[in-house]
Amino acid sequence: MNEKKEYMSNAGRKPRVTDDELIDTIRQLTDTNENIVVTTPEITDELPIAQRSVYDRLIKLNDEERVQKKKVGARAIVWWVNADE
Repeated sequence: MNEKKEYMSNAGRKPRVTDDELIDTIRQLTDTNENIVVTTPEITDELPIAQRSVYDRLIKLNDEERVQKKKVGARAIVWWVNADE
């Protein structure tokens, strides 16, 4: 059973993901996929929280300069971990 399903099996409780877990997920995706950037849906697929929640958290982390972003299309944004993080 993958982690997302395990989190979802705790019905009635909202899953929690720390900022560090979110950043670690980005790192894992960029290391595993040999990509230097990832999209919000790619990150969301690995976490037990909704895409909008992931996006809002990424915006906050970007404001804190912990992650960077770049708009690459009309509605597409890519993310990566700040080199200082």
